[in-house]
Amino acid sequence: MQQTTSAVANQIASALESVLDPCSRFNGTRLSLVELGMVSSIEVDDHGHARVILLLDDPVCIYAAVICQEVETVVRRTAGVWSVEISIRADTLWTPELMSPGAQEKLSAWQAERRRSLSLARSAPDMHDRG
Repeated sequence: MQQTTSAVANQIASALESVLDPCSRFNGTRLSLVELGMVSSIEVDDHGHARVILLLDDPVCIYAAVICQEVETVVRRTAGVWSVEISIRADTLWTPELMSPGAQEKLSAWQAERRRSLSLARSAPDMHDRG
């Protein structure tokens, strides 16, 4: 994420820590857009107009509208913000390398647990095989 220079932009960045990526909400990793590196930049002008630019991993992400709505809701609640503009960078896609080290660790732990669970499920006796 580009460095934010104003106090309001810093407050927005902190508030965005609460916005979870919908996919991570569903799979249980519960990673925020900020942790994932999906917030490209935050700008706030002297009139309180906030502009947040997001990165997505797919230009036709089915959750784009949900993500934008959740970001807008959080940004609007920030003191000093009078208007909000949310946009998605069309020229750059999100990649896993953008994740924070903590998010990478959390995702790795989740993947290891998932592999372990799937391995246990595959090794369990088949209830249909009573032969």
